[in-house]
Amino acid sequence: MFYHALARILGGHQTWTNLDRTGVIRDVLVPYVNRQLTPVGYDHTRALMNFGLVTYLRVFCTSDPIVIGADPVAVLSSSSLASAECTEDILRDARLDRAWPEARSVLQAAMAPASHRVFVVMKFGDVLLDEIYKTTIRPLVLDFGYEVLRIDEVQTSERITAELLEAIATSELVLCDLTDERPNCYYETGFAHALGRELILTVHRRSRKHFDLASHRFIEWETPDELHTGLQMRLQAIRDRRAPPYVNDGEEAQTGP
Repeated sequence: MFYHALARILGGHQTWTNLDRTGVIRDVLVPYVNRQLTPVGYDHTRALMNFGLVTYLRVFCTSDPIVIGADPVAVLSSSSLASAECTEDILRDARLDRAWPEARSVLQAAMAPASHRVFVVMKFGDVLLDEIYKTTIRPLVLDFGYEVLRIDEVQTSERITAELLEAIATSELVLCDLTDERPNCYYETGFAHALGRELILTVHRRSRKHFDLASHRFIEWETPDELHTGLQMRLQAIRDRRAPPYVNDGEEAQTGP
């Protein structure tokens, strides 16, 4: 495959043609994302280009090279090449290429469709919290049709951190109980939030909510019944919000008032 790029800068254009995937990421995408100076060809000489002044950038992928001698700006600007544009895909690849290997696998997992699962972040090894998980959280989540998983239930030879992050990345919902203010639970909550996973936050009333999450809506509980009621209401609200529009006798769904 051949990769080509078209950048608009200072009233003109800069082009790159017939690069391989590594070349377009190294010579075009990375300098563009970092807004750096980079050498380019200009009027048959070498010059420095300031990527911070680029107003737009498009990347294309074709099975055949662009013919030497053709006007690359005209070729890359033509409507016939619109279907070959791959700007978003190659930008995502560039970002993944620069991630450390463990993070890269997690990011790739996060971009795949999420499993219909609730991953539970909470302190375990605590008598009260373990009982709450077994008798309240787990059966209620299962009743709503989700799979449910807590990291101590995973049997694996992999490092627990990698397995945990991947489980968060591939789950549709993440339930975080922040009772006892465990740093690892706050870390995992922040990770899920950064990935855009929908969060359900719970906390026992004996525990303090830290400032960075204090403004978020928590289910505060003191007894199993309180947690059950609050969690049931939240899961039902999520189900209602995600339900497809009602259609009657083949008529189109009414989405407005």
